[in-house]
Amino acid sequence: MTKTVPPEVLAIREAFAEFEVFGDAVWKAINLPPLTDRQREIARFLQYGPQRGFIAAFRGIGKSYLAACYALWCLLQDYDEQILILSGSSQRAVDSSLWVRSLLENPKLPFLHHLRPAVGQRDSKLSWDIGPSTTKHSASFAAMSVGSSIQGRRCTKAILDDAEQANNSASQLQRETLLRSVMDVEAMLVPDVESKIVVLGTFQSLNSIYQTMTGERGYEAIYIPARVPTDLEEYGDNLAPGVQELYSAGKAGSPSDPQRFDDAHLTRMEVGMGMLQWQIQMMLSTAVSDRLSHPLSLDDFIVWDGVNPYGAPIKMVASKTEANRIDDLPCLGLPGDSWYKPGHVDESEVLPYSNILMAIDPAGDSGPDETAFVVLGAVPGALYILDAGGFREGASKKTLETLGKIAKRWRVKEILVENNMVAWPLLFRQALSSTYPCTVTEVRATKNKVERIAGALEPVLRSGQLIIDKSVVEKEYKRSVKSSEPGKARQYLLQYQAAMLRYGEKDGGIKHDDRLDALAHAVTHLAPTFLQTETDLAVARMREENAEKEFDEWYDNAMGSSFRPKGNLWARGPRRRRK
Repeated sequence: MTKTVPPEVLAIREAFAEFEVFGDAVWKAINLPPLTDRQREIARFLQYGPQRGFIAAFRGIGKSYLAACYALWCLLQDYDEQILILSGSSQRAVDSSLWVRSLLENPKLPFLHHLRPAVGQRDSKLSWDIGPSTTKHSASFAAMSVGSSIQGRRCTKAILDDAEQANNSASQLQRETLLRSVMDVEAMLVPDVESKIVVLGTFQSLNSIYQTMTGERGYEAIYIPARVPTDLEEYGDNLAPGVQELYSAGKAGSPSDPQRFDDAHLTRMEVGMGMLQWQIQMMLSTAVSDRLSHPLSLDDFIVWDGVNPYGAPIKMVASKTEANRIDDLPCLGLPGDSWYKPGHVDESEVLPYSNILMAIDPAGDSGPDETAFVVLGAVPGALYILDAGGFREGASKKTLETLGKIAKRWRVKEILVENNMVAWPLLFRQALSSTYPCTVTEVRATKNKVERIAGALEPVLRSGQLIIDKSVVEKEYKRSVKSSEPGKARQYLLQYQAAMLRYGEKDGGIKHDDRLDALAHAVTHLAPTFLQTETDLAVARMREENAEKEFDEWYDNAMGSSFRPKGNLWARGPRRRRK
């Protein structure tokens, strides 16, 4: 039975009867500005929302901290509460528990000090009791990771904080397993009390478990995308009221929470994340087009017939115009895909390659996969695909020696080998010692394959920093045509693997990804040294535009908007205006 509540505690409860007010007090104590408008909507949903609720909000809004703060508010209002937070990872669970526990010790929050665990009560980094609570089977507050053993635990309120992560929802089997673990929480709720389950999350894929929870399991949702949508149909009645008001006020496309992220910040994020991930994780849209589910497009490769083994032009500019489309080159991409040559090439100076790298994705002697390779030349601001191909013989002597000869022909400085087969790198080093002694570096793939490949290649392609030799495309295609099974042979082509890679499908929806995987390893290795990120490029463009605007404003103020120079007293170029 709960201890008698002193009058001063009742006064505190009354003062913080609204969770919003409590949140503002905590935010002030930890030196944060007051809750933003969208954070207040989340706070109200937590307090007054349904018994089974789902909060879909863009990355970075602070929903995890708000939910943890809500757990503490519940304990302040009712000593009998037993709160469980299920997080997507064990480290996140620990961090959540320690953060909430630290608030009880914060000198700026004296009205919480009476909740500190008493001597003899539970007080560990993952679970603890509040001082005024009575002894129960489960702690007042507990945090765990999804998938942990939860049998025997009880709670009155459960908060699922980003349970769906990229590494636990990549395949259909993983999503089904995750959904079962999440649904097991229902069995943990204490009977005969007003229990609640709140799920907070950001979609990780087109087939998110959150869709199943809202569509089939009775969870009511609120959606807070990063920008005010231009079309409300997809969100139905679930769009946050404040976002709907912004839409009605004609602010479609503007930031939904400018106090959190302004337009410039969101623009940088959109460019850096790529269109699909932006739509899924920031706009909370899973009804994207089929084209967007393919992160790589052949349109974004720059195809040039002037690639050579010695160096590259000082500047090359992409241009996807009708005049630059290449119609005589085999294109096995999606409908509408085309190859494009550069719009401008400045060959006034040739930069020697600072590095020539070979990347290899090994395969065994049996099975359908091939040992694939890619050779990249690097200069500041661009990477050139000099060669690509594969061998079905896996680790045969012929394959190993041929790879050595290719490395020698291109004079590569380093060879990357994916360490997916323990003996392969050793055999290759032995073969290489007599053919072309060279540094061999083993790399290990640890992330989800589709996310890793797309994350490495999409930003580089979209920014026009990856050029492929036209002869590489031609050579690959001619070899596939000569195969006894041309239809199957095309699945091994680099261009086919790039175009058909797809989010939300097992293994990216392609049977073979060896050459594409090798390319991703090579780009990942070279990009930090030689390439600008899309964020860097976006910032540079913004700075250029701002500089032009400031100059125009200065000129108009200095000379007067109606001033026009006469004669040729000085030369002033045409006023540049961005279209």
